[in-house]
Amino acid sequence: MTLESTIEAATSAALLPVLGRDILYAPEGQDASTVTGIFDASYERINQGEAGVSTFGPAVFFLLADLPVDPEDDEPTITIDGYDYSIRETAKDGIGGVLIFLHRD
Repeated sequence: MTLESTIEAATSAALLPVLGRDILYAPEGQDASTVTGIFDASYERINQGEAGVSTFGPAVFFLLADLPVDPEDDEPTITIDGYDYSIRETAKDGIGGVLIFLHRD
């Protein structure tokens, strides 16, 4: 692990208690778990390679170690503020975190 990735990982872990909130994470066929995540209802995603193109949508950041099941191995339902979301896409950061782009069901 490089110094940059160590700092990034420590920053992510430190921000979760401050910016995070309780989110229900329910893998298929299992009981829901309460997990701390950072939610952004209108996350701006810049589409690299397409100049000037960006999209907005809900996204949530978790530490993979906090999740009962890797989101790429299952199709969990994620419940935030009483609304259910499914996963559109995941982006692991390579240092233990995952940004999940959501679709409101």
